[in-house]
Amino acid sequence: KFLVGLQLDYGIEKYTEKITQYLITGVIFSPTDPTVETEIKANSNRIGVGVFSRYTLNPQNMFRLFMQPYLKYVNINTKASDFINNANLTYAGPEYISEIKWNSFEVGVGLGAMYCFNDRIRATFTIGGIRYERGTVKRSSSSLSSSSGFEEEETFSAFGSNINTSSVFFGIEFRL
Repeated sequence: KFLVGLQLDYGIEKYTEKITQYLITGVIFSPTDPTVETEIKANSNRIGVGVFSRYTLNPQNMFRLFMQPYLKYVNINTKASDFINNANLTYAGPEYISEIKWNSFEVGVGLGAMYCFNDRIRATFTIGGIRYERGTVKRSSSSLSSSSGFEEEETFSAFGSNINTSSVFFGIEFRL
């Protein structure tokens, strides 16, 4: 059995990391040396849209295996800030504001399984596949305490497989 569909992705990710750096005052490190604490916060938004087809290997069963060729566009925007907080420094506050913009097209074949509850509702399980991706990444960063900063853009392409536990997804499908 053959199926054609539209795929919409939307994701939000928030990331926080705290780093403690020791300012070594002598020749040998001492735990009493002053420290600088940096907190990195990042927020990402991901939007994707694509089309896919699905070839079901055993359409007569409730439990079905499938291959899913697809083509999709992905846009990811990430904003991050480094916040320095320490009484030993003359400056404390947000130090760097960074932004990453990612735009790419991806073509690939995914693998998965589904369980059909009835003619309209299915539970899906996907485990990655192989893909080719091509796009651009634009990075910019600026310092709030000085005039330093940078901006760069690069084009990339990648081919690979992602059949592992980090590419496992569960979902529910509704047929209209």
